[in-house]
Amino acid sequence: LFLAVDRQRFVDELRNGFGDVTCQPWPKTSPAFDPALESAHYDPDKAKSLLQQAGFSQDKPLPLNSRSPSFDNAAALLKQNFEAVGVKVEIVPMEANAFTAMLQKRGFEGLWATTHAYSDLAPVTNLEVTFPYRIPNISYYDTPEYEAIIKALKQLDPLSDEAKQQYKAFNDLFINDPWLIPMFPAARVDLVSSKVRGYGEYFVTPNDSPNYAKIWKTS
Repeated sequence: LFLAVDRQRFVDELRNGFGDVTCQPWPKTSPAFDPALESAHYDPDKAKSLLQQAGFSQDKPLPLNSRSPSFDNAAALLKQNFEAVGVKVEIVPMEANAFTAMLQKRGFEGLWATTHAYSDLAPVTNLEVTFPYRIPNISYYDTPEYEAIIKALKQLDPLSDEAKQQYKAFNDLFINDPWLIPMFPAARVDLVSSKVRGYGEYFVTPNDSPNYAKIWKTS
């Protein structure tokens, strides 16, 4: 399913071409960011082959829970991508509060579409705090390799060479044994006048929010 997602379509059709095609959870400002993962990793033929090798079959569609109406278009694209490789999907629209409650109790029976924050903080924060990544997580993914990466990062300077080795281990794991399927980055689009000074130089987290105390406008 990871290989079945046409991420270029997500950026082009849902983001009007704004944003990067990526299959990693890290922004470019993160020490865990890997330029090699800024690609679609889209290979529907291989996806079909892997499903056949696994003996995949269905007697009913997989439910795809959509967090809110703002995610319904993304869910519709996912449905097209998955059904193109032979996986039948039924979209289940949800209200945001009900979706979050299901998220917290790990109650989904199939697929789900949502967003997450904290990737712009220290990478270990994302791995420890967000529902899709922390242990226990929604996907019940808790391999010894993954647990070891989180445990090591909790003891390391996030900018150290040792931490960067752990980021590489995570990125390799994320591509070769994915339990999540990134669609597109949720970065906002900012329009800034040429008279504005300081914008883009002084950002504070979370969400790369501008520090307006250090931004000014020329006359």
